[in-house]
Amino acid sequence: MLVAVALAILGKGAFYRQGQLLSGAVLTVAVVLTAIASRHRLARGVPRSVLLVVSSLLAFGLWAAARGAFSGSATSGVPVLVFAAALSAGVVLGHLATAPQRRTLQHAIVELGAFSALAGWAGFVWRIDSLALPGPYAWRAAGTLTYENALGCLLALAALVAVASLVERWTPLMAAGLCVILVGAAATQSRGGALALACGAVTLIAFLGWRPVLRVGWRPAAGGAVAALGLVPSASVVAPSRPVPAVAALCAGVLLAAWPPRRTRTRRPVVAAMALATVGLTLVGGGLALRSDPAAISSLESRLNLRSRHRVAQHRVAVAELAAHPVVGTGPGQADLRWRQGRRTLRARFVHNEYLQVAVELGLVGGVLLMAVLAAVASAVWSGRPAGGVRWAGVAAVLVATAVHGGLDFLWHMPVIPFIALLLAGTATVPADEGNAGADGGPEHP
Repeated sequence: MLVAVALAILGKGAFYRQGQLLSGAVLTVAVVLTAIASRHRLARGVPRSVLLVVSSLLAFGLWAAARGAFSGSATSGVPVLVFAAALSAGVVLGHLATAPQRRTLQHAIVELGAFSALAGWAGFVWRIDSLALPGPYAWRAAGTLTYENALGCLLALAALVAVASLVERWTPLMAAGLCVILVGAAATQSRGGALALACGAVTLIAFLGWRPVLRVGWRPAAGGAVAALGLVPSASVVAPSRPVPAVAALCAGVLLAAWPPRRTRTRRPVVAAMALATVGLTLVGGGLALRSDPAAISSLESRLNLRSRHRVAQHRVAVAELAAHPVVGTGPGQADLRWRQGRRTLRARFVHNEYLQVAVELGLVGGVLLMAVLAAVASAVWSGRPAGGVRWAGVAAVLVATAVHGGLDFLWHMPVIPFIALLLAGTATVPADEGNAGADGGPEHP
């Protein structure tokens, strides 16, 4: 299953058919092997809460297939049905995983996030077109997903899992990984990713308290901030890349994040001096670079605001489309958004809001079914809270971040993003050896 996820990340998020077929084939093998290995647990049944998630996903997929056939395109809704089946498999596989396997899955998501962050960081620093994209003013990291906002969401999810893992058990490797993930997220300059990460962090604090989260998170956050400063001189699309400040700042940031947090008389001054030195050197180096190239600052100003004229226009047109086909929508993949901007007619396929996208294409019926899916996932995860512990809070934060960012970009069209979210959701349900089909999704007690 992890191979399938890795192939999807490497294959542009499985957005295109080739990546879907390859990762889907490996996922099918994972399903078969899991069914064989877990046949005894499956014989005892699956909790109703997990079955409710599967049934709601399949109902959503069947409605998309039926709506596609009704619109005259018999195959337009089939990919949605197949995708719903893949998400169902992810939930069940996560649910069937044992406690050590669940930890392995969550650690693997952090590792894949760190890899994706480094790929995006390298593309940003060395201007690698396949890993970063030039915007109107600034370069933005895209990684192997080749979409900046999708990478921002993936890194937000990985960061939240990493924080929960650090609260449970601090390790320098995990702290360094979180620092790298945060640097990569900064390189994407994704406003939706930043908001999703903030909402997920609030969720973590709500369940775990602010002290544990702050205790394990401030060093990686400080290290990430130092490393992000090193990216500023290379941001502008009209200026040459400056990899030296970026590499130096990344090394300093990772060292700051991974330094053991033991409170001893000798180490506290060392840590303080190291933090001041790294921040000072980064500020001086970045300031000298910016002095010679003021465009690097102006290039970032375009991302430090909430204005998005194109998306407002898309939402306006999408609402008009929904008003024209309120109950059943236009049909899957049939949304045609056009609007005038000056003398030009602009056209888009995606609304940059998955909830509105579903409503436009599948109508209010599809919207209600989507809400049923979200409610079923929330119920299944909540049922696993008594046995979940710290890692359960990390998964809850991941689901909140995914739901928030889904309202700001077309992320769910990148199959790997919702698959990771629902795979993690499965790991937060009642363990398979504690629940049964006759239970309400919770463990049995004598």
